[in-house]
Amino acid sequence: MAKPNSASTLSPPGQKPPFFTPEERAALALTEAVTQIHKQGVPDAIYDLASQYFTPEAVTQILMTIITINAWNRIAITTQMIPGSYQVTESTH
Repeated sequence: MAKPNSASTLSPPGQKPPFFTPEERAALALTEAVTQIHKQGVPDAIYDLASQYFTPEAVTQILMTIITINAWNRIAITTQMIPGSYQVTESTH
């Protein structure tokens, strides 16, 4: 059985999570499409949905945020970082 995605665990099957605004759902859909871009690219319908709620500048900012987080995730996975293991040390400067 496939592991459900996090959004599907927030509400009954076939229903949208009740606590996200339409704008948030559009941003989350864009996030999922960009993160899973290898599967089918970003469908026009998802990009168009985001464009209904956000200015072109805001869509660009959302995209850059998604891309940055995805890049850091890939660095962490590749280098086998363990969440919470980093310890801040005092600088000698």
